[in-house]
Amino acid sequence: MEPRLSIDRQLLADNIRTWRTIQGRSQAELAARAGVGITTVYKAEQGKAVRIKYLQRIVELGLDALFEECCQTRRIANTKPPQALYVKHLKERTTWFIYGDHRRLVPAENLLLIQDIQERIRLGRLGLAHLFGCGLDYLMPDGPGMLLYEVHGPTDPITQNYRDAIYYVLRGSVLIHLGGETVLLDEGESIGYDGTLTVSMDLPEPLRVGQLPPLIQYIGANRVGKLPHPRKK
Repeated sequence: MEPRLSIDRQLLADNIRTWRTIQGRSQAELAARAGVGITTVYKAEQGKAVRIKYLQRIVELGLDALFEECCQTRRIANTKPPQALYVKHLKERTTWFIYGDHRRLVPAENLLLIQDIQERIRLGRLGLAHLFGCGLDYLMPDGPGMLLYEVHGPTDPITQNYRDAIYYVLRGSVLIHLGGETVLLDEGESIGYDGTLTVSMDLPEPLRVGQLPPLIQYIGANRVGKLPHPRKK
C-alpha cells in the first residue's frame, strides 16, 4: 500500500527542480543517484503522476533532503514577484559544495569546512578539488537557474542540460574549453553559448600564494515555447 500523505505535487515538483538546479546536477545525474529512470525524474519535475516511493527516492537519495518537508514547504521562498524591482541574495544563505562530488551522503563536517575559502584554496592547491559551486538563494519568475563557480585548476568535463547558457567572470581570469575551442575570459567578460555542449575550465596560469581563485557566474536557461509541428495530411 502507498503511504497516505497529502502531497502538493506542483510544490514538490518545483522543489525538486529548484534543488537539482542549485546542486548543479542534470536530470540524468539525479536519476542515477536516486536509482530511478530519467523519465521518472522528468515526470516528477513536471508534477505528473509518479509513485510515492519513487518520489521519496528522488528527494531523499538524489537530493539528500527530507521528503515530508519538500511536500509541504517551499525550500526556496525567495522568489522575485513580477512587480518587484529586485530580489537579493544574502551572504549567510550561501552554501558551497564540491562540484562533481556525487556521493549520496556527504559528511556534514566536510560541508562545514569548505564554507571557509581558505579550506577551498587549500584543497585546490593540493589538487584534491578544482571546482566549487554554490547556488543563489533566489529565483527569477520563469527564469533560469543560477550558480557561482570557483575555479582552482583544470576541471573535468562538465555536462550541462540547458539549451542556452552564459558564463560571466566576476573575479580573475579563466579559460573555457568548449566545442574544440578555448576562450579566455577576463574579469567583467562573459560568453553565451549552446548550453548542451560539454565544457571544462582551467586557469591561464597557476594561482600565486595568497591569490583568490577566479569566481564565475553560470546562468542556464531553457528556451520558452515550442514551434508547432505541421500536421501530416
